[in-house]
Amino acid sequence: MDSHSAYVAMSRHREGLALHYGRDDFADQSKLVRTLSRERGKDMAGDYKPEQAFAELRGISFRERVMAMVRQVPEKAKSIFGNFRPQARQLEPLPAKSNTQNDQRRAVERYARALGDIGTMQAQGLPVLPHQKDALEKAGKALDAIRPHAATDLAKALERRPELIPEAAGGRSQEAMRAMNQEAAVRTDPALRSERFVSDWQGLSTARKQLEQQGDRAGAVRVSAKQNELAKSLERDPQVEGLLRGKTRELGIDPKPERSIAKELTATLARERTRAFDMGI
Repeated sequence: MDSHSAYVAMSRHREGLALHYGRDDFADQSKLVRTLSRERGKDMAGDYKPEQAFAELRGISFRERVMAMVRQVPEKAKSIFGNFRPQARQLEPLPAKSNTQNDQRRAVERYARALGDIGTMQAQGLPVLPHQKDALEKAGKALDAIRPHAATDLAKALERRPELIPEAAGGRSQEAMRAMNQEAAVRTDPALRSERFVSDWQGLSTARKQLEQQGDRAGAVRVSAKQNELAKSLERDPQVEGLLRGKTRELGIDPKPERSIAKELTATLARERTRAFDMGI
């Protein structure tokens, strides 16, 4: 009991109040009055704002209290965690939410439009404008940023199938993307490159012979130049050179062991051109 609780208990009556107390607890009325009059401050919410000040006003030191609690922990309990060293949890990175397929499609279409603009200028005998070259370069860089060597693969695909240029430029880029992916497969697979070489060599040989039969020497010379370039490319691709050792019949040659496939193709091509010219074809 204190003055605060006595005030609350004895001030709620409207007409009268009777106070009863036990003489076992209070020997006389003066002791009761002293008890009901004493001050005992209550903790208020404001006391808890600065927690440390509140504790210090009551003789409590945070650091000393914590140390005392630690000293009270049994040594056996403390040894359980003696060698514990918390480790940072390695979180697996979330997959990037990027629409790579759509980005690649737009880049292919952009490249095709730039290449088509350049082709239009060249077909009309006009010089290619700087901004057209810049557009093609930027489109190629955008493709390579999505996938390395993509611009090279697409350029080769469109060179082999120029009919895909207007399609892709007009937004129908599915076939151009398939052709680009095929070129990527050829670029990274020696077996596919050897098959491609045989197919290209046979196609050029057929075209050259047809031009010779038609008496188009200039055309035949141009095709022969392409065959020479193709043969020399083997010098930069020893893997394909080795694989072509098993395809000599398809290439129409009978190479000597000491001679490379590239040199044998060049020599065979020279002999055939000389014979054609001697026959007046």
